[in-house]
Amino acid sequence: MRLLLILPLILVIITASGCAKVTKERHSPDFESKIKEYNDVVVLPPKVEVNMVDVVGKKKRMHDYEDYLENIIKEEVVKAIQDKGFRVKKLHRREIWEQQLSEDFARLQQSFNTAKDKLYARVLWEEEKAFSISENLGIPAIVFGKKNDSNLLLFIEYEAAVKTNGARARDFIISVLTNSSAAMENDDTSYLLIGIIDALSGNVLWSNIIYSNQGLYASTFDKLYSRDKVEAEKLRFILSDILKPICNNKN
Repeated sequence: MRLLLILPLILVIITASGCAKVTKERHSPDFESKIKEYNDVVVLPPKVEVNMVDVVGKKKRMHDYEDYLENIIKEEVVKAIQDKGFRVKKLHRREIWEQQLSEDFARLQQSFNTAKDKLYARVLWEEEKAFSISENLGIPAIVFGKKNDSNLLLFIEYEAAVKTNGARARDFIISVLTNSSAAMENDDTSYLLIGIIDALSGNVLWSNIIYSNQGLYASTFDKLYSRDKVEAEKLRFILSDILKPICNNKN
């Protein structure tokens, strides 16, 4: 949730940065060579959290929607990574349980969360620093990669806050009374983060994050169309941007 809360500050920081080259992307010095060297990627189960925010700001987790959205995100990420030239293995939560990998996965996720918190303590870094990271997930990544016969592990994290119709109506009234559109500008907020780990060394090779004030959740107008179609199209657009630096042309 901390990453989601800083969305309103990002535009301010970008404006204040002037000509300084800053980025939300992170990668290790050997990122390009490793991405081209390796072919196999295990796409881990996405970590998805969506909260409905009511008129007084109270939040409620949308668990059913999270399960539904997790499947869409996973399928679209798999397609996008395959289009980049990689062989992809989807790892489902049930498989993790059946293969008795739950404890290994929990340790891996904890290691990734620790690295993520360091890498995104500030979202925007100067490129020189952002493109020379040395974070390492250690033994949990190496063990998990070996057990799944893969060189690369791909993490996905999506979080969103979706306003209720009552909250949107309140914002509309405020904007009319104050003659300002500020209250309407951030109806929904969301971020998508993707990280790629070298499972042979444990090194964080690459990560990127995209913030948006338009989440994947289908609005009233979107519902004129298939929810699956609308949300998949939104996600494909985001993925085309966030995954631009990733390419494996060996296949």
